[in-house]
Amino acid sequence: MSKKSINYRKINRKKYTKKNRKARGKEHEVPFILKKRLEQQGIYEPGIISKMLQDITKNSVKAAISRKNLADSYSKYIQEKRKQKILMQEKFEENKKKIAEIKLALKDNKILLTDGPSNRTRSKSKSKLSNPYKELISEKEKLINENDSIRYILSHRY
Repeated sequence: MSKKSINYRKINRKKYTKKNRKARGKEHEVPFILKKRLEQQGIYEPGIISKMLQDITKNSVKAAISRKNLADSYSKYIQEKRKQKILMQEKFEENKKKIAEIKLALKDNKILLTDGPSNRTRSKSKSKLSNPYKELISEKEKLINENDSIRYILSHRY
């Protein structure tokens, strides 16, 4: 091997050991945080932290920190899911009320007697005018389908 490659390896090794000596990361902060907490409680003695943490490895601290992060994200997920469930139930009840209003409106004679353009005139071929009866029926069908999908989601996901 050439001298350049050997020197390069020595430089990298020095950088690696320096990086480890700086004690970066949350797992290295645990003793410091524990010391501060014990000082606040008034029960801190020198050497007590090293005795407390002598059997705890840094890897187990890393795992605990990652589990805490996972637990926090899971709790946020559960809260969002509960909010979604409440919103879906509210939407379901709102749709039920709208469907009941549409059923009452469909029983009205004025809406039943409205008809589109006459079948015998040329206006039949023109674009159809809005028919309130058909609009109400389509709105009712849309709300019923939406309620069915909400009911399915609530029964299978929550």
